[in-house]
Amino acid sequence: MKCILVLFAFFYLATPALAVDHIAATCSAADVQAKINLAANGDRVLIPRGDCTWSTHVTIPNTKGIKLQGAGQGVTIIRHNVTTFKDGYMGAMLSVWVAPSNAVVVISDFTIEGNGQGTAKIAFQGAGLDRYRAHHITINNNAGTGMFALPDFAGTNELSGLWDHMTCNAVANGGSHCITVQGEHTNWTDGQGQFTRPIAFGTNHMTYIEDSTITYVTPADGGADNLAGARFVGRYNTIVNTEFTGAGHGADSGLRGVHSYETYRNTLTSNYVPGWTVTNNRSGNGIEFENTATGTYTFFDYTLYRIPPGNGKINVTTGFCNGSSLWDGNTGGAGRPPGYPCLDQQGWFFGPGPSGTKTLSPQYFFLNRVNGVLQDPLGGAGTEFTAGYIRKNVEFYSDLGASCSGASCTTGVGIGPLANRPASCTPGVGYWATDQGTWNQAVGTPGGQGVLYKCTGQDAWSLYYTPYTYPHPLQTLQGQRTVPVPPAGVYVK
Repeated sequence: MKCILVLFAFFYLATPALAVDHIAATCSAADVQAKINLAANGDRVLIPRGDCTWSTHVTIPNTKGIKLQGAGQGVTIIRHNVTTFKDGYMGAMLSVWVAPSNAVVVISDFTIEGNGQGTAKIAFQGAGLDRYRAHHITINNNAGTGMFALPDFAGTNELSGLWDHMTCNAVANGGSHCITVQGEHTNWTDGQGQFTRPIAFGTNHMTYIEDSTITYVTPADGGADNLAGARFVGRYNTIVNTEFTGAGHGADSGLRGVHSYETYRNTLTSNYVPGWTVTNNRSGNGIEFENTATGTYTFFDYTLYRIPPGNGKINVTTGFCNGSSLWDGNTGGAGRPPGYPCLDQQGWFFGPGPSGTKTLSPQYFFLNRVNGVLQDPLGGAGTEFTAGYIRKNVEFYSDLGASCSGASCTTGVGIGPLANRPASCTPGVGYWATDQGTWNQAVGTPGGQGVLYKCTGQDAWSLYYTPYTYPHPLQTLQGQRTVPVPPAGVYVK
């Protein structure tokens, strides 16, 4: 009998406590914060239906991984009136801190009325991979920053997670970014720490936004604004009247640009006159494919603002990319300007510091269309290509005009089933095998599968890139119950 009692006691102590629901009395900031304070790791805090104005910050600390769930978009309405700064980024109305040791933080099912406030609406901060998910949230009248993610102030950690089924509606004629991912916070725009890590396309080392809708009246600052060592993936989103850029900043306005990005299978529509770019990537190692833009969009572009004479966005540390800055490659050569390659420019990966390694890492750009016409990227500042900073079939490869059929693949990116891939290849070229891969697990999703092969040596093909599982595994995270939230006025102790 003693043995049975001991075993029973051991089992009881070793079994984790069941998750508990904490139901806020109202949707007010004070009532929601009170329930967050009571919640333990793994619990759920439920926000009832109602229309509440938050004038104070609400914070989920990094000591607990909880679910914060409203009663539904348009049912639980939070009006943003936070005007003071606090810990974290720009005094976010809802500041979420995460840690690897906790359960995944999930926030969902409410509407934020931004009221034109420039401070961030939702900010995720902390450390760990796949540490958060935000879904089925609407942000209306967004100005400044809608959703923000930042690993930490020093850039020594990684942070990744997922935004999905989000809706962001920007204010007209005002600066607005629905999404901002930043790799580091030191001096706001540093980013050095993230460049100690390698490129990891197709993994969970990236922050993902998918299955979301971003709508602008006028383009303003663009749907995404990533910087300072950020790693970002935007896929299967609907974008209206603005650009959707994976690398929104370079080493021009900050010390470091974007680390890496992927943008694919997004649908963009615009009626804005006189038109707008589809993307404006200013840095980073990127893969862009099967993005479709219609209406008044003009082109996809690669921009280097540090090309002399510049455009007023030259960082005081890095200066012009003209051979005078220790941060650049400064190799020059035939047909190349003296500063080439420029810090964090397209097609190159730079390590940390002015003495960091500089490795050729070409971009791959294919099956991107404006009004049904295949595109190549253009130079946003005007001379990126003509001056020799960015060269086709060196810094980037594309499917437009590719010589990749029959027995050999010598330029660009070939497209087709794997059986049609040429046996002979020139190092650097790519081949998108449309019948390979099992990563796309969504039913009826346009575009099917596909993986990218790269020629890594004469006549030597290697698998280079497989997109990460779609939908993102966090979309099907176990344990996300769908228990309805009680109406306002029902209080449960």
